[in-house]
This record gives sequence, structure tokens and C-alpha cells, in this order.
Amino acid sequence: MKSPKIIQAIGFSESGKTTFISAFNRVLKEKNFHSLSIKSARRHKYSSNAKDSDMFLESGSDTSSVVFEKTTQILVNQQLDIDSIIKISSSIHELDFVLIEGFKEENYSKVLFWTKELNDFKETVNLKNVDFIFCSKEIYLEYKEEVDKLILKTSAYFENDIDMLIKRILADLD
Repeated sequence: MKSPKIIQAIGFSESGKTTFISAFNRVLKEKNFHSLSIKSARRHKYSSNAKDSDMFLESGSDTSSVVFEKTTQILVNQQLDIDSIIKISSSIHELDFVLIEGFKEENYSKVLFWTKELNDFKETVNLKNVDFIFCSKEIYLEYKEEVDKLILKTSAYFENDIDMLIKRILADLD
């Protein structure tokens, strides 16, 4: 079994990470690739919706599943690491790609989403494995000097168009 290609999207809220992963998934599906998307919400508590699957977990089940017409939802009553999630998902599909939102401390290839907020915290961001930087045209014009310094520091590919970014990532992974 081959290892999937793993890409992380990191940045502040509302920076375009979810939009990027959703667009990337659509492109991968069109090309008949299997993908897994993982989002970090570790700073949030799971919000039960009082459905049967949640009641099973609350009553002591370690794992709960709901099978719908074309979807299966699996809930695990513990926090799993990325490798465990990939291993479990790989038993369902042979994965070609894993797209991760967050988990900044992991060491996979990263797309950094630059925002105004990032400018204030850029010294605290782990730039290890930042291979791509995304920034809207408007934000880039406002923070051009800072973004250009970051591009030089990381040797990352810069893009301000999500579709072009996806094409570049796919080309680099071939």
C-alpha cells in the first residue's frame, strides 16, 4: 500500500483554509483520487446534538457509527492522532491525499494562509515545512514587504489564487 501525499493548511480563522481544502477535494474527486480531510478543533469541546450516535457515546460506547443512505459517520470517544486517523481511513479507502486543517505542530508540507492577524504573530509561527504561502491580493498589497520577506525566508511558492495554488501543489507532488 502506498503512502498518501499529505498537505496541511495553517493560518488564522477566516483565512481561507476550509475553502482551500474543499476546492482541493473537488479537484481530487474529478481526478478520481481518494482523499481524507482532517480538521483540528482540539481547543473546542465536542458539541453533542442529542442524536442516537451521541447517546451511545455518552452511555459508554467507545465508538459509535451511523449509517445513512450514502454516508457513514464514525465517532470515536477519544482524541486520535493524525497517524491513527490515516491508518483507520486507509482501511476504508486506499488514500491518495490527506488534507489537514490546522495541527500546526505537525511536520508535513504546509500551506500558510497569510492574514492581517498573522502579521502580528509571524515571529511565533513555526515555519518548518512551509512550502506554499497563500494571501489574497488585497492583503498582499497591504503587507507586501512582510510577505515577500517570508517568501524569501521559507523559499515557499506564493499564490493569491486558490485554483492556481492547487494546480501548483499537484504539479510539485508529481
